[in-house]
Amino acid sequence: MRATRPIRTIALIAATSTLLAVPAAWAARAFITIGTGDVTGIFYQAGGGVCDLVNAGRAEHQIRCTVSSSSGSIENINALRRGQRAFGFAHSDIAQEAFDGTGPFEKQGPFKGLRVVFALNPETITIVARGDAGIESVQDLRGKRVDIGPRGSGQRASVQSLMNALGWTPDDFAKTPEIPAAEQAQALCEGRVDAAVLVTGHPDNAVRQALGCGARLVPVRGPAIDRLVRNNPYYSSTVIPGGTYSGQSGDVATYGVSSLLLSSTNTSRDIVYEVTRAVFEHIDAFRKWHAAFAALKPAGMARGTHVVKAPLHPGASMYYDDNDLR
Repeated sequence: MRATRPIRTIALIAATSTLLAVPAAWAARAFITIGTGDVTGIFYQAGGGVCDLVNAGRAEHQIRCTVSSSSGSIENINALRRGQRAFGFAHSDIAQEAFDGTGPFEKQGPFKGLRVVFALNPETITIVARGDAGIESVQDLRGKRVDIGPRGSGQRASVQSLMNALGWTPDDFAKTPEIPAAEQAQALCEGRVDAAVLVTGHPDNAVRQALGCGARLVPVRGPAIDRLVRNNPYYSSTVIPGGTYSGQSGDVATYGVSSLLLSSTNTSRDIVYEVTRAVFEHIDAFRKWHAAFAALKPAGMARGTHVVKAPLHPGASMYYDDNDLR
């Protein structure tokens, strides 16, 4: 591995939460914040892992990293756009919509300053249904009480794309309660909803809790799903492997998105370089932060950035070139 590249530009979070770039001679340390997700979710664990590794090398590169919980992909991208965060996690479908200015970002317009740093684990569209709800396929959700995520959440935006593919609107469900992520499994177990549509990596604690009270995993497949995946490179067909959860005997077909660490043109090249280096050169330690990270490898994390049209951040690009990860 190469020697640490000296930091020539420092990105600071000012008291107003605005990201500023100032010469290193003016400041001794860079303070960066990563937008993550609910404290029970994978994004929050990923942010903790990144910051832990960055902070372990603080004496060398003078970067201090902190984690901010959020509602997920959309909030994180909007914070990047406003310059309130240096980094943020998001799903690949939401990142593409932000770059293009479509879907939940239509009013703001294209975010051409969005930049990709690296990819993490795939996350799958996961339908968990009560065992007594009569839901055997995605088509059976019609007329049921379905948690599709709070308005403005990345989960809701991903589920909206699924509904669009099926030709549905929220009116096709009997009820669409807005349940916080931390309460979704409990709502299923208590019978407040018939099913929940999650976007998550596996194994997932909420899914495990729901299955423990008699819920089941429902396949997400069919011609409409095939077209959706075929027409959008940020989606991919996948399965939840049999044995992922207790009592799950076979694979469950579905499709998924990639989890991405994003930044923007507001964040300096050298800071992104050092954050990427901290994770990639200590990947064994990062994998321990969540079971969904167990198979991550630097080469795949670099190649996974190509699923969206947003460019690589120059700092990530530089690290990949220096270490032959293209």
